[in-house]
Amino acid sequence: MVSNDSIPWHAKPLRLAQINLNEMDPQRLDVEQWISYLSQSKVDVLSFNVGGAVAFYPSTLHGHNITPFLGSRDPVQELTSAAREKGMKVLARLDFNRTKGVLYYEHPDWFTIDHHGKPVMHYGFYDACPSGPYYSEFMPSVIRESWSATVLKGSLPSTVTIPPLRSRYAIAFIASAPSGRPKERPFPTARNGTIRCGTATCAGVTE
Repeated sequence: MVSNDSIPWHAKPLRLAQINLNEMDPQRLDVEQWISYLSQSKVDVLSFNVGGAVAFYPSTLHGHNITPFLGSRDPVQELTSAAREKGMKVLARLDFNRTKGVLYYEHPDWFTIDHHGKPVMHYGFYDACPSGPYYSEFMPSVIRESWSATVLKGSLPSTVTIPPLRSRYAIAFIASAPSGRPKERPFPTARNGTIRCGTATCAGVTE
């Protein structure tokens, strides 16, 4: 019989709680109150927003969208330290799906567009192409930076952009056709339009 002590912590039954931070929360976040409540609730693992769509720590990555309400605080470090003092594991919630600001203007081909060629947006954020460099290059940099800045036990990817699963649109990737012209390939389930990547070399569909 396997002893409970030999089972990795993540393989045991756990009570997980998530604090869903918004951009204004660094101004009003009461870390002590939150951690006291979660500790009394016997929470084993705490997850909260760290980066991706919005950074809740003083990121040095170019283009990483830091909340304008961060000020001199570092909510990620504060929550991580307080949670670990109470014996909790900490998972970083990383929103891979979208961002706003400089990354879009510098790399519009990393993001999705609709059938009119307009950028697809939600809540003021540009939706990223799941097969583009935002996912394959930028987000791994966010993971490395956030892990090196804190003592995290892992990451919890959140709301990955897969339009067929979350909206009335179906996604179509763009592949380079023999003629050199971009080729649109909508899924058969497309109804009110088609979302596609903004690049002609998106790795997702091949002939």
